[in-house]
Amino acid sequence: MANAPDASWNPPAPDQELRTPPHNDEAERSLLGSIFLDNRVIDEVTSLVQPEDLYRESHRHIFRAMIALHARGDVVDVITLADYLQAEKLLDAVGGPNFLARLSQDVPSAAHVTYYATIVSRKASLRNFITTAHALVDECYNDVSDFEAFMDDAEAKLFAITQAGVKKNYSTMREIIKEAFAQIEALYQKAEQVTGVPSGFIDLDDITAGWQPSDLVIVAARPAMGKCLAPNAEVLLSDGSIKTMRELFDAKRANLVTLSRDLCFEEAEASAFIDSGVKPVFRVTTRLGRQIEATGTHPLLTLNGWRSVIDLSPGKSIAVPRSLPFFGSRPQRDCEVRLCAYLIGDGTLTGSTPRFTQLNEEIVADFKDAVNHFGGVCVTNSPDQSRTPTYRIVHDVEAVQQARDVFGANLVRELTRNRMTQGDLAKSVGVSPAMITHWKNGKSGPSEDAFAKLCEVLGCDRSMLLESEVAGLQKSSVNPVRQWLENIGLADVGAHDKTIPEFVFALPREQVALFLNRLFATDGWASEFETGQVQVGYSSVSERLVRQVSHLLLRFGVLSKVRRKEVLYKEERRASWQLDVTHEPSLRTFAEEIGILSKMDALEKVLEREPTRSPNQDRIPAEVWDYIALKKGEESWASLATRAGMSALRPKSRLLTRESLMGVARALDDAWLGKLSSSDVYWDEIVSIEPIGEQQVYDLTVPETHNFVANDVCVHNTALTLNMAAHAAIERKVPVAYFSLEMANVQLAIRMLCSEARVDQGKLRTGRMTEQEWARLIKAAGTLSEAPIFLDDTPALPIMEFRSKARLLKAEQDIGIIFVDYLQLMKARGSNIGSREQEISEISRSLKGIAKELSVPVIALAQLNRGVESRADKRPMNSDLRESGAIEQDADIISFIYRDEVYNPESEHKGIGEVILGKHRNGSLGTVRLRFFGQYTRFENLAPDVDDGGGGGAF
Repeated sequence: MANAPDASWNPPAPDQELRTPPHNDEAERSLLGSIFLDNRVIDEVTSLVQPEDLYRESHRHIFRAMIALHARGDVVDVITLADYLQAEKLLDAVGGPNFLARLSQDVPSAAHVTYYATIVSRKASLRNFITTAHALVDECYNDVSDFEAFMDDAEAKLFAITQAGVKKNYSTMREIIKEAFAQIEALYQKAEQVTGVPSGFIDLDDITAGWQPSDLVIVAARPAMGKCLAPNAEVLLSDGSIKTMRELFDAKRANLVTLSRDLCFEEAEASAFIDSGVKPVFRVTTRLGRQIEATGTHPLLTLNGWRSVIDLSPGKSIAVPRSLPFFGSRPQRDCEVRLCAYLIGDGTLTGSTPRFTQLNEEIVADFKDAVNHFGGVCVTNSPDQSRTPTYRIVHDVEAVQQARDVFGANLVRELTRNRMTQGDLAKSVGVSPAMITHWKNGKSGPSEDAFAKLCEVLGCDRSMLLESEVAGLQKSSVNPVRQWLENIGLADVGAHDKTIPEFVFALPREQVALFLNRLFATDGWASEFETGQVQVGYSSVSERLVRQVSHLLLRFGVLSKVRRKEVLYKEERRASWQLDVTHEPSLRTFAEEIGILSKMDALEKVLEREPTRSPNQDRIPAEVWDYIALKKGEESWASLATRAGMSALRPKSRLLTRESLMGVARALDDAWLGKLSSSDVYWDEIVSIEPIGEQQVYDLTVPETHNFVANDVCVHNTALTLNMAAHAAIERKVPVAYFSLEMANVQLAIRMLCSEARVDQGKLRTGRMTEQEWARLIKAAGTLSEAPIFLDDTPALPIMEFRSKARLLKAEQDIGIIFVDYLQLMKARGSNIGSREQEISEISRSLKGIAKELSVPVIALAQLNRGVESRADKRPMNSDLRESGAIEQDADIISFIYRDEVYNPESEHKGIGEVILGKHRNGSLGTVRLRFFGQYTRFENLAPDVDDGGGGGAF
């Protein structure tokens, strides 16, 4: 007897059969209306939606007519569409001309057409699922004679629906090369032994016989290959705060500041935080006194592109910010801002009583006013009249009582507002009812912990009970200002260790200006020389303090120079640090936005005179002359100077000012020169690069721009797989799918162009290419355009979407190999997958599954953990793979990229890369040495006669 059917498998109820299928009339009408507004969106829309995807038959007729008109090159508007539909005898069926007119008027903009199309597409997919599901249910209730055939057919039908909803994000190499070349021109006118897919590297193919169908190949390396910063490097965040590299690594979150492709600073969110172990570090110092400590391979921005520290030398110019207008939104009381500045400048912070030494009466009056507004304290004069007056900040008994009275009145008000009894409050706070009575009557005040509990129980902000420090309620407690100094990290700090507290960096613009104004009033000055030149300066024995002041000035666009000097102190020469502002535009900005209390005479003269250009600062490096020469062609320099509105142009003999470069940019109609002339960067000359030993180092990953600002310097953050992809597609005509989860399509194309043409990327970006290099680039573009390479740069690609796209590419383009850059950036299904190891396990299994299903090799990049950094021999091994268990199990081949010069700047093997096979399921292990050309980001076979210290080849 057959088992009774499960109740959960009952067929749909009759009322369910009558449900209206999923659809969205408004989205369909908005989609059609958007096409009326902008005919150009039709191509984009048809990649997502077809006429049959629209629910209303009238809408389908209209959409088909729009596509037909667009295909024959006609304008799609109400008149042409009505005429077309009339000819097809469909005009009345769709609602007539009036309905078409309403469609064109109901949508204000075509900007959201993709959103409308997505809604329509998803509703169509749901309807298809319903139809398919009903058909499958019917079949299930019938006698299924061939179960395997039924399951295969069901899977195929459901897969067809999922494929219909997959957006084709891949592009042909021909399309991407066109876009890449457009960017490049804008910058200037801007029986074989190998049975699988060859890697392009002879010795590697000897071991593997090429990449075999169904194989999962892991290519692993440490992130950034040594491009790291010291842990104390200070990174500017978009909210104005400053965090060290170590703090950001611990927090694993940062919205920071990055330099865009237009050379302007903007906000960006870091996507990865990398502990890169211990490496040799170099200190780079510039003419303005800015310093950055980084590994030898960490890139800094030059006019010729990003260059590693070890490739730079004194005399070269690098990009540093000339303005960082990022301020906070966390204001403090003005009295605290002023007091902080005064006590840092002329204060004595050791001992229980803070002291302030100052002779200027205007400054003293402002200092006393700040103390009075602080609350609970007052100022007493030093009894020693023979020395510069010193003012002590002490408890003010009367102020304490006033603070208690205010607190008591506020407490009574909050009790009434909360309708809470005195006994209930005492019990909740953990004190006696008598204590609450004392507080209400102003006879005493709570401790800091009790005050915090009060605010929590009463549900009010601290300021609703007390606007001054809690210590101001205690006659015998720590001095309120002293306690405040402890809270902000300035208590018991000597002159050499004074720094600006964290809260200052998060202040709004006007309060940062107030802080700087009062700080310069202490140890700062504004002087006018006999030549008429004005200088603003600040001096301190604390190097960190002076550098922090320089950074805060940069928030306003004020350029300053930091230098070390020696001063005579009690017959002994001691180190001191001085900050100078002499740049004319910076002086004007300083005078207008910051100023100096009691020291404005010289600054007022700056404001009175006509703005002039600073003759020796903020100029463009000499390399720009090569680009201008290329752009002007046969035109004479004299002719170009005339068109640029200049008396003369003297190539190489003088550096161009921004104003002069802008004139040249307009004359040549060159967008890149225009951006360079108005950029947010200052080209600062390197004065020294010195090794400072090994340090723990960290790195960040910033999507798209791949750079951030650290220590007021612009710093930066695949190659082998790109070389393999190009070889397979170009030499063997194997269709290649390359999924890049970190780098944009055009960036990849430009990198492949440079690699194929053997052209330095720095030269490409600035136009300093010879005719031969330009010819090679054009030839490489032609070659790559014909190569069957399909790039997809979808970020954070879900594994399910990857599988769908891979199947689609296999069906449409018959791809022979897949590259994924890189595995750890992919996403598993859903958000409740469990641990990161489980998520990586699913991704790894899925990659192996798609390799087997499509019978193509899948080459996936993966990151190594930092265990490799702790060993003397830093060559990686299988256990160094991040989340290595699943990857090591699923992979058929595990290979590692190693370059000794990354870890050992004095390595004998410079320019040599190693590919180490750590696992080979169907063959032997070994190491292959390759030649690495960093300027081209290119690996090549090592010539047999090259003595690389290891014999070359595989072993």
